[in-house]
Amino acid sequence: MKRIIFKALGTVAAIVLLSYFLPGFHCESLVAAIEAGVVLALVYLVLRPIARILVGVFNWLTLGLIGIIVDAGILTFAVSKIPGCYVEDFMTALIAALVVNTVRMCFGFAAKKAKR
Repeated sequence: MKRIIFKALGTVAAIVLLSYFLPGFHCESLVAAIEAGVVLALVYLVLRPIARILVGVFNWLTLGLIGIIVDAGILTFAVSKIPGCYVEDFMTALIAALVVNTVRMCFGFAAKKAKR
């Protein structure tokens, strides 16, 4: 449970940072960025495992590239649901997905270390 919470916090932190530092990833305010992070964390919690199962074999064959594309699509979908937030193009969404996944992974490792 702690790991899920840490990963959700990592998602929110990544979205807030991306809204300030990644050109093409826009949120009008800090509150909108936090809302987008929470929505993305919930979508990652519910839809991402289903999407990963559906494209599992293709993900394995492409060495994970399909997984990043699926994550970029999920990120674009989740961010578009928040008024005032948008991603300009798919390349920006790919970069954002890589950053979000990296931050989530780091926060997951931190949760694992805190468990010890």
